[in-house]
Amino acid sequence: MAGNVFQRVFKLLNLTDLFRKSTRGRLPEGSLLRIDDHEGNQIVAVKESTRELYYRDKLLREQVADWRFPVNLFRGYDRFIVNSRATLADSTDPNTGFSSFTISSVVDTTVTATNHPMQAGHLLKDSAGNVFVVVNVTDANTFEVDRTGCATGTASEVIPAYVGANNYAPDGWEKYMSSYLKLYVLESGKVKAVPDVTGGLQWRFPSWGDEEWWVDQFRGRTVTVGAKLTSNVSNHACIAVWTEEGILAQSPYHSGSGNAEWLEVTVTIPLNATMVKFGFFYNRASGDVKHEEVMLTYGSYIGEGNYVPGHGLIFLRNIFSLDSLAGQSFSDTYRSLNVVSDSQGKIGSGTKAIKAVCFFQDSDASNTYADISIKDYTSTAVIGRLVPSINNRKYAQQLEIILMDNKFIFDINASGVSTAVCYLQPYAVEV
Repeated sequence: MAGNVFQRVFKLLNLTDLFRKSTRGRLPEGSLLRIDDHEGNQIVAVKESTRELYYRDKLLREQVADWRFPVNLFRGYDRFIVNSRATLADSTDPNTGFSSFTISSVVDTTVTATNHPMQAGHLLKDSAGNVFVVVNVTDANTFEVDRTGCATGTASEVIPAYVGANNYAPDGWEKYMSSYLKLYVLESGKVKAVPDVTGGLQWRFPSWGDEEWWVDQFRGRTVTVGAKLTSNVSNHACIAVWTEEGILAQSPYHSGSGNAEWLEVTVTIPLNATMVKFGFFYNRASGDVKHEEVMLTYGSYIGEGNYVPGHGLIFLRNIFSLDSLAGQSFSDTYRSLNVVSDSQGKIGSGTKAIKAVCFFQDSDASNTYADISIKDYTSTAVIGRLVPSINNRKYAQQLEIILMDNKFIFDINASGVSTAVCYLQPYAVEV
């Protein structure tokens, strides 16, 4: 049974039912079946009498029938959700294609702007430089943003971008020959690359590709990396695999059709490799390239239409404070925070949870109790509580905050008027 068929069936059936319907009793009791998971190969044995699956020692994996369930080994880094070192590109950057527009009035969270270009989920920067998420578009002249405070005047759509002469890229990735390559995160899972010099430009994963724990999981193993690319230039963009010796293998080039084309390359990593990286290579001095559905898996095939989103914990390369809390003094307050707008797009939509450090101080020198509660956005149930601040003491605590539609509630119980100060600094994101 091919891996892509296995994947589609797996989404509809549990593992035991899948086995019952797919093997039709062809494998005798004691046979072994291989399934690739987040840790690599996982071994199960078949008990013929019940068609049930039982875990076995991974060392037996070479003796099994090779049915492969693809897992994306990019583990969430394929989705470009975390961009902690990005700047915001707007209508002043010719590569965005954005036009500025005028906000004529704002009532609470309702924004009026004639013939605005905004879409739900996109980021807006107002005339004061504040960033908002568009949560709903009513019509061509009206839309809703995620919180109050949007200013009237000239505004623009914005996206995270990497345009500086450095190796910055979406977290986990890196640019090479960075002075001549710009990257724009169009939305979760999609990046546009703009090269401006002939040959050798590339961006690749991971930035830690020479660390032993990373390399060791690939040595001697066959892997396939694929992605869907869009380009108008032939013989320009391809997928590549690097070791310390340079490019080990590369896919065919995109045809330049202007359409999205699935490209992939399969390679066996040398046993003596000391670096392994996967990414994109450009051969021309011009020609924008869009990338999506980026996937890395064990085995010799992925195939178009079989992309599986990666999942995992992404640690931020740059630490920052969420905007709604930083630099303010609070009385009792109860507010909804949207991590997309509050991070100015550095944390993207689709995040399941954030891990953060919260710094809290209440300036009242008496024994008056002050604390912070983290609450679920939908039910308002308390899902985390910070150690209370008493007698003007400073406290710091790590929190894991589960998000609902990118949001959570931050409830500050201050001892007095404007006595509380807090900062919330994410350091990891679960996608």
